[in-house]
Amino acid sequence: MTRARSATLLTAITGLFAAMIVALPGLATPARAADDSGADPLAVTLKALTPSAIPHKGRIQVTGTVRNTSSQTWRDVHVYPLTSYDPITSTADLATAAATDPTAVIGNRLLEVGRKIGTLAPGARARFRIRVPVADLKISHKPGVYWLAVHALGTNREGADEVADGRARTFIPLMPKRVKSVAHVSLVLPLGAQIRRTSDGAVADAKKLARSTEPGGRLSRLLAFAEASGSASITWLVDPAVVDAIQEVADGNDGIGLAKAGAGEPSDDATPSESPSTDPSEEPGGDNGGPGPTLTDADQAAAKQWLSDWTESARTSTVLALPYGNVDVSSINAKHSDLLTGAWKLSDQVLSQRSISATHAIAPTNGYLHPAATSLLPHRTTVLLEDHGIAHQPVRARGVHYLYASSGADSGGPGPGDRTTTLQLRQRVLAEGAIDVLDGSDSPLIVTLPNDWTAGSAGADSRFFAGLDVPWLTTQPLPSGVRSDPSHKATQVRLDWPASAAAGLLPKLNLEAAESLDRLARTTESLFDDAGITRSLRSAALIATSAHARDEPVSARIEVDDIEQWMRMMLANIEVEGTDFVVLSGGSGALTVAVHNGLDKAIQVGLRSRADDPKITLTKPKAIELGAGSRATVRLHAHAGAVGVHEVTISAVTKDDHAVGSPLVFSVRTSQIGRIFWMVLVGGMVILVLLVARRVRQRIRARRRTA
Repeated sequence: MTRARSATLLTAITGLFAAMIVALPGLATPARAADDSGADPLAVTLKALTPSAIPHKGRIQVTGTVRNTSSQTWRDVHVYPLTSYDPITSTADLATAAATDPTAVIGNRLLEVGRKIGTLAPGARARFRIRVPVADLKISHKPGVYWLAVHALGTNREGADEVADGRARTFIPLMPKRVKSVAHVSLVLPLGAQIRRTSDGAVADAKKLARSTEPGGRLSRLLAFAEASGSASITWLVDPAVVDAIQEVADGNDGIGLAKAGAGEPSDDATPSESPSTDPSEEPGGDNGGPGPTLTDADQAAAKQWLSDWTESARTSTVLALPYGNVDVSSINAKHSDLLTGAWKLSDQVLSQRSISATHAIAPTNGYLHPAATSLLPHRTTVLLEDHGIAHQPVRARGVHYLYASSGADSGGPGPGDRTTTLQLRQRVLAEGAIDVLDGSDSPLIVTLPNDWTAGSAGADSRFFAGLDVPWLTTQPLPSGVRSDPSHKATQVRLDWPASAAAGLLPKLNLEAAESLDRLARTTESLFDDAGITRSLRSAALIATSAHARDEPVSARIEVDDIEQWMRMMLANIEVEGTDFVVLSGGSGALTVAVHNGLDKAIQVGLRSRADDPKITLTKPKAIELGAGSRATVRLHAHAGAVGVHEVTISAVTKDDHAVGSPLVFSVRTSQIGRIFWMVLVGGMVILVLLVARRVRQRIRARRRTA
């Protein structure tokens, strides 16, 4: 690191200016991203802070690590704590402080309590523990939130100076011995992920999802975090599509579970085979999630164990259930409201099968909900929005509960480094809660942890909740622990909807793609004995309407279209077979067709005929049941009221009269020659009878005359 005098002078001037600004608590202007430490060669990470708030006597212990990220060896490395003198006392100032440049001066180092690290080779890491007596803190001791930082300084081949070579920062509150109110904090833990599927409906990249449930995986760590909560309340915010996908992985990831019938000559028996099992683990295999490694027994076992453990946790926690697939409700309009209704039904099915009680919830990824979407929300839905730095009171309107999460608290602590470690998030929650108590605010502090958050180690989890055990803060679940402001009893709610929020809405084509596959799902509902096929198609349709699809709406739409095309290709194996040409003499007659089920699932179908002339009609037979790979013959009676050659189409149809499979198209030639023959014959007979009758009458008259 070059350390010319000009650079040192510039740094000193910058630091002096920053110190003047920070003298007004938390008002330093950010100069760059708060999680970017620039070229600091020594990376400092805070691991633990005990206690989590400044006590009135005793000491504070800070532990962490220093890692040499440069290619040089650093010698005589020391770490020093420092604090700000005056506290931060407002939420706005706290947000500004969290965004300040990591190099901004926030206070003076406590040189007398520093610790020596020694020499660090490139890539080497060392732990440190600093104990700071409260009496030695250079603070005003006024109530509020203080900066707490650790600086690392050392010597490299260019020498040493007073500029920090590495740093880490966080917040720590100081509260009066007696407080008049308590901060009510609701911790919301999201369980969500983008679930992609292959064309046959299998979970794409199932291996990655399975690994997330293994010890050390993201979902496993989230569950461990929840289990470490102890007596503290947490609220699960669940997308049931994730739970569903993990169950599929545990069962082998067979996808829709539909394939062509096995090889061999199908029988002519129309008797259906025994109904196949609806257990996905017994269905014919798919491709285990498409490209990538296939699932192992260990993968399936990890997914199964995680599901069992999570179910137990959810049954004893408050659960908010998103519409299946995290449907982007702001993009749904009244015309496509059936998609949202279907998503709620799927969510209810997934959780009720696990005996988990849940409340319907909406949690837009950008924190905004389109005002027009409020009319689509069912009664007793919880809408979790973000306050975006502006105070909002909870509102209940038309049976829907609108709550506002703190956008500051869930953003974590200040940089440099990861701002959303368990320590940084805990200290930010405490800081926000402390300011609420000092302000006398009675609004709930709702903290929604980041959607892609990965919790820390088991020790970090336990320290997180232990640090929240302070007398001026309590945790409570959502939504039961939050009451609406009694002054807000209007039948309508006014929601923030900036122009920027509209830019991310899903295109109309995505909704149409979802509707198309959902219609196909309804077609299969009365076709198969296996209800899992219909359910798989309906869940796959919602991929195009998911909030995750906002980033790549075209890819999501193509994914749904591919699944629909694959399903239609499979249904084409249901065939109506027969001759290409039929002759009807006399205007009526019988013909025979065959229905072949080329799938590995039993089906129930009827036949529907349609001719290019309405005077050509065929009788409608009763519905028939066909086992997997079987064929049945059906005898139909045709009647023609017109003469000529006509085209007739016979299709297999469901009980709801939806055509499926490959139809039979043939030509019918009709004539009236037979009818004319009988008319002539009957006419001749009538004339003959009349002539005979006339002859008899003439003979009778002749006899009378001779008598």
